[in-house]
Order: sequence, then C-alpha cells, then structure tokens
Amino acid sequence: MVDNVNEEKQGVDDLTDKDGKHPETVSWNQYVGIKQSLGKKLDTATQKIGTLEEQAKGNIGAEEHGKVKVELDSLKATNKEEADKAKVALDASLKVKRETIVGKGISGDKVANMSLEQLDGLLEVAATIKPGADMGGGGGGASDLKGKSPIALAALGYEQSKK
Repeated sequence: MVDNVNEEKQGVDDLTDKDGKHPETVSWNQYVGIKQSLGKKLDTATQKIGTLEEQAKGNIGAEEHGKVKVELDSLKATNKEEADKAKVALDASLKVKRETIVGKGISGDKVANMSLEQLDGLLEVAATIKPGADMGGGGGGASDLKGKSPIALAALGYEQSKK
C-alpha cells in the first residue's frame, strides 16, 4: 500500500480550520506526518543548541575576562618597565661610544646627534686606521735616543716642547 501523504505539508499549523482551531481528531496519516515534522523541528533545535553550547565554551565569562584583563595590564606594565630599562642601557651605550670617539680626536659636536649604527660604523673605521708618523706611531728618530740616561731624555723632551 502506498501512502500518498505529503509529510512536508503535514504540520500542526496545516490542520487548523477557518476559525484557527485544531480538530479534535486527525487521521493516522496526518498524525504520522505531524510527528515526523515535529521530529525534524526537534532535531534542528537540538543541533542549534549543540552549536550554541560549543560557541559558549569558546567564550569566556565576566570573571575570566577580569582575570585576563588584570594579567594583560600587569604584562603591559612589565613591558613598559623593560622598555625603560632598555632605553637607559641604550643611552648609556651611546654615551660611552661618543666618549670613545671624542677620545680618538673627533669633535663632540659631530658625534652628539649620531645614532647607534652611525657610532658603531665610526668606531669600526677608527679601529681600522693605523696611526701614521705624524700621529706619534711612526717612531722616526728613536735610534739617536739609545744609550742616553733618563735625565738626558727628559731634558731633550723639555727642549723640544718649547719650540
């Protein structure tokens, strides 16, 4: 026997009469259609509930949000402290490098506004330059000083400084 009942049309709302009232009895085919229709609606609602519960697990509550916010604020404060310490260390490093370069004979005005990279480059260049004869490293004339006493060397140095 073939059942010619359209289950999609067999809903509770389809059984109302002109006045909007439901009948007191329904045929077996209508009952089966209504039951299946309501079962599908129940399954759909159950799936939606499951989906919403999964989403709720991913969301955090107000208490958890407060804990995370406190932790974030403390991390921001720690980060600011560390950034301040790093800035102090950088400033100290810049100061030492500038003093070293000024000690090598370059004017302080030129190095005052140089960045760390520029100072590093200048220090590298200064380290590769070998002092020439006019810079006191050439030694010319040292052979005539051999065999002289320290007092004679001092006197010779004093005479040459007056020139």
